[in-house]
Amino acid sequence: MTACLVASSNDAAIALAEAVSGSEEEFVKLMNREALALGMKDTRFVNATGLPDKRHKQYSTAYDLTLLMRRASSDPRLDLMMGLLSISFKGSDGRQITLRNHNKMLWRMPGSVKGKTGWTFASKHTFVGTDYGAKKRMTLALLSSEKPWSDIGWLFQTGERAVPSGGGGWLRRAG
Repeated sequence: MTACLVASSNDAAIALAEAVSGSEEEFVKLMNREALALGMKDTRFVNATGLPDKRHKQYSTAYDLTLLMRRASSDPRLDLMMGLLSISFKGSDGRQITLRNHNKMLWRMPGSVKGKTGWTFASKHTFVGTDYGAKKRMTLALLSSEKPWSDIGWLFQTGERAVPSGGGGWLRRAG
């Protein structure tokens, strides 16, 4: 789990899915059930990695991803993992492996912004995270960014003023 959250380890995501549900396909069914239970009405998972699939369409919305992040950050174990700068462990060959967190906000805003990064050709840079340094805890999802680290910093710095009443704007709080 830690390798998935710290360094987007896709092989670890598949191994985790198989360990939890017996197969990645069964895990995807579980993920989709849990997503609906969280209120993620505009999300469909087709694999454990989040990578594109040529045969099936996988999608989500910024709002749904903030719902998922709120749930994940409420679990102290997941919250701790998302805040790790790096992890080290021994591989099956006995060699030391170190994975560095892809979330550059951990260095730019230490102790404040935890989250999960992503990138594909189709989605560009994505990020879902929580700002613990804000007066009010804020969660955001950023999709299709070309300059994610400055976008994330700006959104968290201006988020309280930018959230329109009624939730009809480009930045919307979950919950």
